[in-house]
Amino acid sequence: MKKREGIFRPKYRDKQTGELKESAVWWIRYSHHGTKYRESSGSESAGVAIALLKQRLGQAGLGKAITPAVRRTTLANLRNLVLQDYDHNEYDTRRRQEEAFAHLVAFFDADCLADEITTTRLADYIAWRREQPKGPQTGRYARHSRKIGAANATINRELAALRRAFRLAAQHEPPLVAHAPHIELLKERNRRTGFFEWDQFDAVRQHLPDYLKPVMTVAFFTGWRVPSELLTRQSKHVIKGRLVIEAYEAKNERPREFPLDVVPELRETIERQLQATRALEVQIGRVIPWLFHNAGKPIVDYLPAWRRACTAAGVSGRIPHDFRRTAARNLMNAGVDPLVTMKLVGWEDIGMLKRYGIIDAGMLERGAAKLAAYIDDQKRRPAKIVAIRE
Repeated sequence: MKKREGIFRPKYRDKQTGELKESAVWWIRYSHHGTKYRESSGSESAGVAIALLKQRLGQAGLGKAITPAVRRTTLANLRNLVLQDYDHNEYDTRRRQEEAFAHLVAFFDADCLADEITTTRLADYIAWRREQPKGPQTGRYARHSRKIGAANATINRELAALRRAFRLAAQHEPPLVAHAPHIELLKERNRRTGFFEWDQFDAVRQHLPDYLKPVMTVAFFTGWRVPSELLTRQSKHVIKGRLVIEAYEAKNERPREFPLDVVPELRETIERQLQATRALEVQIGRVIPWLFHNAGKPIVDYLPAWRRACTAAGVSGRIPHDFRRTAARNLMNAGVDPLVTMKLVGWEDIGMLKRYGIIDAGMLERGAAKLAAYIDDQKRRPAKIVAIRE
């Protein structure tokens, strides 16, 4: 007789007695897209098995994958998909994904099934994160975490990581998830608008250790990202009076260069750094690959020294990323075209100028003054008489 969808208790033969016996646990059988599936209900109750069968048939009716792989996919599996994807594409922000999933695992647990991560539970996760310390809770940043709830921007990075994980799982062959929960990002109202005036930056620089002064000086003028774009520079990246970033190194995968010769302080900073590095190489007898370093060693944990310098200079709470906004504003105040500013600092979308609040009150006043001067010039010009042909 042809076996159809339903519940059953499988029979087996006792290995010792050879007797044919029936399992106490109920199983279900069903098919989806021509493929037959058998699944244990894990219960001796027929009612539990019937409920599970209805659930599986309902999923099949909605066109959702119901393979055994789907039923076994956990949060740990989702995390591994994202990290593998970052490794394959050689993205340089893998650590951020690790931190995002560390928080997700702390709430859901690594063995949590993907099907159990619902929109309702994600709402609970958001509420939980808002009560947690801001920033990573483990590693070298732990001692700097502030005891306030995580900001919307931080939570969004974690939700985005999970959303990416579900997308990769759905694209897997065979699919590893039946469906993805609706993940809506939060509104971000905590966009930073910090800028450094020259005197503020100079005060901070005076309190920095000597090995940090050159890199922060270059960051002030260029607006390049300190950890990924400056601390990764080597002597070979100084080419014919330009500091360069290759396409494969850039966040937006576009090459970038910043002229050094036309900015005296910037040029002198790089030249002194190169000379000091060569002298140190002769002294220690080995090559130092990095353009910026601490006695020949790579600069890694610079934030504690940075925070101490900011506090001593009276600008506590400022971050190196403020240099990106500062450089863009300085360039535009100097009359540099916005598109050129974007190219120098490393932005693709002109919306970044709006997002970071580059346009301040002073720039608006100067713009209005230029308008007034232009209109006054028009008023002083003699009127043009246009002959009308009959």
